[in-house]
Amino acid sequence: MSTRPRRAPSAPVLLAFLAALSPLAVGCGDSSSSGMDGGGVDGGGRDSGPIVPPPATCTPPITLVDTSSPDRVVGDGTPASCTHANLAAAVAQGGVITFDCGAGEHTIAIPTALDLRIDTDTIIDGGGTITLSGGDASRIFEYDSPNYRVTTTRVVLQRLTLEDARAPATDFTPQDSGNPECAWGYKDGEGGAIRMRDGRLHVIDCIFRNNHAAPTGPDTGGGAIYALGALEVIVVGSSFVGNEGSNGGAVGLLQTDGIFYNTLFEGNRATGTGQNFGGASECPEFNHAQQGGAGGNSGAVGIDGNSVDRVEFCGVTFRGNSANELGTVSRTPNSQRGLSTFNRCLFEGNHAGDGGGAIWMQDMELEVFNTTIAGNTSDGLGAGVRIDQGPHGSTIRVV
Repeated sequence: MSTRPRRAPSAPVLLAFLAALSPLAVGCGDSSSSGMDGGGVDGGGRDSGPIVPPPATCTPPITLVDTSSPDRVVGDGTPASCTHANLAAAVAQGGVITFDCGAGEHTIAIPTALDLRIDTDTIIDGGGTITLSGGDASRIFEYDSPNYRVTTTRVVLQRLTLEDARAPATDFTPQDSGNPECAWGYKDGEGGAIRMRDGRLHVIDCIFRNNHAAPTGPDTGGGAIYALGALEVIVVGSSFVGNEGSNGGAVGLLQTDGIFYNTLFEGNRATGTGQNFGGASECPEFNHAQQGGAGGNSGAVGIDGNSVDRVEFCGVTFRGNSANELGTVSRTPNSQRGLSTFNRCLFEGNHAGDGGGAIWMQDMELEVFNTTIAGNTSDGLGAGVRIDQGPHGSTIRVV
């Protein structure tokens, strides 16, 4: 997931943490900040129990928006009135949107993506009872600004479930059997449930379940959320379960700040293969010249590119995620070295095929505080953490 050439990872600077990194581990538990309930997965997408985010061990940077006086209400108190058309009409106007679909939980089918306004804030509050379903055929939300890291408009999604969404993916290049190192797969298909270009995305007390981005490709991914050139993605008290994409099984960020608090990532998968690197000789141009690989990095969260000011994980649990190549969480730059922090997090039972079963970083500063990294595996280097030293250098601090 890069817009500039990058060579294959260089020799790693030690870091294969096979057991607990710190005995002061927190970030896992059985209480929910939202009270939302839904089926979990056992790693194969099958329901296996309730979805429960970690307890609120970290004070989040954002809280629920007051929606007691909404600008628009979808529904008139009956389930039949809560339709895609009525929701689309509300989203087209923006503002504060709530639902009145009758008692109990209600699912709204989303056959075509809802276009979010880029000139005014949109706050959508499902009240813990509304599910938006893409029916395994459609993306749910799209925010498409012509700018890049400029627009301050907010999209706030709170107390919603977004499930079974699928990003449209049509621009496919097959693998060249004569030169299998060359890049192949999809050039599009990012963001199964949400695709953001520019703007700010805030997610509070939501569930993302069984959403899909394109399955292969070096620069595509974000099974649930993909943001490029956005000022920030902030996620609080939410759960990402059973999502898949070529890179960033749950979340893919390109030149976008990522802040995650008190959140669960479980059973997400990066399904591509061959990673993403520059310097592949005798290859036709894919997204850039001499590009190789078809993804497979970042089983849960991938952050790529420069112009990223803030990457934080606090009170986050990563359990049972997998990547065919590198990292449950991974981060690489284009040219700007940056800092990633993990505080009171848990990495348990994750797997990365080529290394960094929990964390993979290249040319980055990494700080890890009061965090447990235990029972993760890799077929390559670094069952727990792998740091690759590139031209900008890497450092790590563990407390």
